[in-house]
Amino acid sequence: MAASGGGAGVSPVGEPGWEVAVRPLLSASYSAFEMRELPQLLASVIESESEILHHDKQYEPFYSSFIALSTHYITTVCGQSKL
Repeated sequence: MAASGGGAGVSPVGEPGWEVAVRPLLSASYSAFEMRELPQLLASVIESESEILHHDKQYEPFYSSFIALSTHYITTVCGQSKL
């Protein structure tokens, strides 16, 4: 997944763009967390595994923050769902 992503949320090769994955993470309200956004976020994390684990040191703050926020978002949404 390229850091720049595509303009419509999908990169030219069909991968979700970062802006789509990050959008729900930047929400300041827990009530804005929605189960329908979870599959896109999970797909972004899975498809970006190599990039997340192996990147230039200068990008460490971004990837660390992305993973921390993603983990928080995922656990919050799953905790709110009625399984």
